[in-house]
Amino acid sequence: MKYFLVFSFVLGLYQASQAQIDLPGDIQGRLVTTDHRPVLSACVVLQQGCLRTSSDQQGRFTFQQVPPGQYVVQVYGPNLEPTREKVTVVGGVVMQLLIVVNHAVKPLLHNDLSHSDADAIGFADSAGSGQVLSHNLSKNNGSNR
Repeated sequence: MKYFLVFSFVLGLYQASQAQIDLPGDIQGRLVTTDHRPVLSACVVLQQGCLRTSSDQQGRFTFQQVPPGQYVVQVYGPNLEPTREKVTVVGGVVMQLLIVVNHAVKPLLHNDLSHSDADAIGFADSAGSGQVLSHNLSKNNGSNR
């Protein structure tokens, strides 16, 4: 009888732990820039779960009732470098994430460059005259008739 009670107790603990494993969990996070400002209206995607949301005014986002397992949270937004963060969801637990995102580097247009900048990145002509090469992309105004 003593062994039966011990076995029943151990079996009950095992069943309780299995029930905990099968429970969904939540992912709560906050998006901030490198200077600690909240990132609002960024697209936040939970891969493998095919869920999508966006960050609020404080940079917060939430995914609820996520099955246990490993996921990748991806962040996209205008003027942001795409960012990925791995997270493991544990049954019945709220996972907290703080994701720091970088601002995307704006590409320079050759019209925005000074003469010395153009020389530095190779826009000067190959004859070495120091002339900055430019392209006129406007339509023909009819002067070449």
